[in-house]
Amino acid sequence: MTRFSTLLVVFLFQASWGQITVTTTPLSFWVNETSGLERAGDQWVTHNDSGGSPTLYFFDAQGKINKKKNLEHLTNRDWEDITKDDTYFYIADTGNNFGNRQDLTIYQVHQKYWTTKAINISYSAQSNFAKRSKHPFDAEALLHYKGRLLLFSKNREDQTTQLYWVDKTKPKQALKAFATWEVGSLITGADYDPKSNTMALTGYGFDGVQYLYVVSDWDPDEPQAVHIQKHVIPVGKAQIEAVKIDTPRSFWVTTEMAGISGPKLMHVTLGPL
Repeated sequence: MTRFSTLLVVFLFQASWGQITVTTTPLSFWVNETSGLERAGDQWVTHNDSGGSPTLYFFDAQGKINKKKNLEHLTNRDWEDITKDDTYFYIADTGNNFGNRQDLTIYQVHQKYWTTKAINISYSAQSNFAKRSKHPFDAEALLHYKGRLLLFSKNREDQTTQLYWVDKTKPKQALKAFATWEVGSLITGADYDPKSNTMALTGYGFDGVQYLYVVSDWDPDEPQAVHIQKHVIPVGKAQIEAVKIDTPRSFWVTTEMAGISGPKLMHVTLGPL
């Protein structure tokens, strides 16, 4: 029997920016709506979100784009995140700002041959597809976890995030939330490092404050028993859209264009616990 009786959500706020170091690398305006981040050898991989072309951009540590892979047979309705396993990239076309989409898709893209398959998803709890701004059926964060995909919702109703398993082998599936975390923000990115058993999420509040969440030693058999460190990340008016774990105390994030300030790759180092 799965135990849901104990909800342990511990937030360790580190609001002192002096404990956090952020270094910044400007990115090309080709990725001004960067919304996902992944590694491919010594290159970074990103993509734009809603309305962008169905293109993966490969760039180096200096932010220079060295390759563009246009997946012209796909559609970028609202690409929000990217993750990978040993063979495939997984692109989450799951942005759903108004809750009315019925074509939510995670694209499986071969890293060498660029063949693609679609995983069509829906939410088993959703019956109302009327256009509205506050609902729990938007999702902008996807990670690969021990052979499965894990999708996190972006909930403008109560700023929680719901967790959904996605089976990589099923072309069509209705997702059912198996946990809800009280994060207090709108989740925009996710990553998992199997070596350290560390998970990272990014999000922002309605006031524009940007957050990084670090989850250590999470056990999916007790999904609500979670220890979360919540950190305020000083990035000005920029919005963090994606995250990759460097070490359990350092992270790479991307921010989209904000005003006249272009997109950026940032390295965030946390202070000692």
